[in-house]
Amino acid sequence: QASQLNLHFAAAFANAVTVRSEDSKLNNEIPSHIVKCRGPTSIFSALKICIPGIVRLSHDSTSVLKGAVSEIELNKFLARSGYIASRCRKRLKGTRDKWTKGIQCWKCIRWLDPRNPGELRQLKTRFAELPGRFPG
Repeated sequence: QASQLNLHFAAAFANAVTVRSEDSKLNNEIPSHIVKCRGPTSIFSALKICIPGIVRLSHDSTSVLKGAVSEIELNKFLARSGYIASRCRKRLKGTRDKWTKGIQCWKCIRWLDPRNPGELRQLKTRFAELPGRFPG
């Protein structure tokens, strides 16, 4: 089971790499903006790449770090912290009433874009603040 400290750190990481966006239509139309709940473009995957010692993979029953965070635990914690999961669907080509199954993603959340100088500054500032908020 994930420790509360690790869950809070993972949520702080999520807040450091994403930004709220009220234009959810824009988020759904630009694939690089979509923050998925699961898979290679999820917050958990970004956390696994940036801070691998804090995550526990579903097939890994023993983690190096006691209290490591699983993808399910992180998503539940983010949902309790105000993130809203929704299903992004698209209309099937050539139909008026048929839709794809869709993917589950975080509503009104998008990745900060490091190609944008202002957002790169935000990322650097937010990452610099993390160690001070979670010493040790």
